[in-house]
Amino acid sequence: MVTDQHRADLRVRYEQYMRQLDSQTSATQRLLFPEVLEFAPSEAVLMEQLLPELERMGFDITDLGQGSFALSGIPAGIDSANEPQLVRDIITEAAHHEGSLGESLHAVIATSLARSTAIPEGQLLNNDEMEHLVAALLGCQNANYTPDGKPISHIIADSELTNP
Repeated sequence: MVTDQHRADLRVRYEQYMRQLDSQTSATQRLLFPEVLEFAPSEAVLMEQLLPELERMGFDITDLGQGSFALSGIPAGIDSANEPQLVRDIITEAAHHEGSLGESLHAVIATSLARSTAIPEGQLLNNDEMEHLVAALLGCQNANYTPDGKPISHIIADSELTNP
């Protein structure tokens, strides 16, 4: 069995973020210096819609008016070198989401956060990290596919390994 570690981590993080959104138990990690985010009018309207859910997730965002928002905190445990880009990615994901946003708001936020924070493709993991990731994946409700339906693991038959 071959497991794509990026896709596996994406699934693990997605389900973790969905649980956080559903339970509303997220803690906020304060930023040393607040970041001001500027959005186009259409994005600002979307940001206003997402704001309550983002706050439940652990973001500390204040609407400054006229498309400006102050980002003062992010969900605890997210190691992002670019917090403003993380919020912009969520807005972009929501803007490109097909169907009613209200029905799947949690999924849009969780997917975007998972994509932004998952192990990068090609990053090497040590044995302990690999074992931890596989154990976490096996604890997921759906350990076979990413949130967007891509397979996480592939089983290679013995015959495929011995006969080219």
